[in-house]
Amino acid sequence: MQVFLSKHLILTSLLLLFVLLGCGTDDGDNVDTKMPVQTGSSNTGVITGTVKDFNTDLPISDAVVKFLDKEVKTDTEGKFTLSEIPYIENQKLIVEVKFYETYSKAITLNQKQLTLNITLTPLTGTVSGTVKDAQTKNPIPGSTVSLFGKEVNTEADGGFTFFDIPYAAELEIAVLDPDYQTYTHKFVLDKDRHVLPISLTPLHDPTDELNAFLENLSDLLESLDFENIPKIQSLFSESYVASDDPVTTFGVASGVIPPNYESVEPTFINVFESYSQLQFVFKDREMTITHARKAAIELLLEVDSVNAEDDGMRHLEAKCVFEFRREESEWKIVYWELLNLDIRL
Repeated sequence: MQVFLSKHLILTSLLLLFVLLGCGTDDGDNVDTKMPVQTGSSNTGVITGTVKDFNTDLPISDAVVKFLDKEVKTDTEGKFTLSEIPYIENQKLIVEVKFYETYSKAITLNQKQLTLNITLTPLTGTVSGTVKDAQTKNPIPGSTVSLFGKEVNTEADGGFTFFDIPYAAELEIAVLDPDYQTYTHKFVLDKDRHVLPISLTPLHDPTDELNAFLENLSDLLESLDFENIPKIQSLFSESYVASDDPVTTFGVASGVIPPNYESVEPTFINVFESYSQLQFVFKDREMTITHARKAAIELLLEVDSVNAEDDGMRHLEAKCVFEFRREESEWKIVYWELLNLDIRL
């Protein structure tokens, strides 16, 4: 009886232990399968991007990128990174840099990384000015002005204008003119309108050139050499015309002043045939130099001649105005006017 109870007690104890162990195993499986996932910092991300010039597609360095309370600058490749940005909706990202319009756009961050390609529009202005002769201070028409890959020619008043030139820390303007020294100038464009006064220095002194011109004309006329007539005609512009006032008209009728370019050769053939001696003297010269391509001279023309038929002497004095224009590299007479005429036989 005592032995039976011991066995029964042992079996009961083993059964109880088995049940307890079985229940413990089930509880452990439930914990492992139902353990919640720790999210931690999963609601922050990174904003990266590149900032470029809208026109050239070149990267822009040192642009300031602002978002929330963060601020960074772009590197030499125009790239930027904003780290640890909380997920957020419709917040403005701003990009600022000198010489460009400010960029502003609302963005939403709801992912680990957001990449932006940003283009900035350059601010633009107008560059204008007047090109003048450094000596006479008069405007120069027809000069070629270059800026930012663009070219314009100066107007009659020497003026020029460039539109839509991007703001820049350094721009260079150049002026080319065949009769003047090349001009270059560097400047900063940081406003809507920039005005540049430009002075050009002539390559040669027009006063010296015109004095030499008159001496050459005098020598050719005094030579009475018919072979020199083409050279005399070459000193007149094809657009040459004499004044139509009464005094000049009398000189034309007298056969000593050509009325136009076509008459230059026959006029001086007649002069060479009419006189055996001829002396031309240009005195009391008063020059008005407009610029290196335009001038006028008021002077006293004295002509002493000997008639080829009767050896008669004649002295002529005429107050004249000559107008000159440089054509290519040579001065030409474009206008001749007699202000008064005195003939003594």
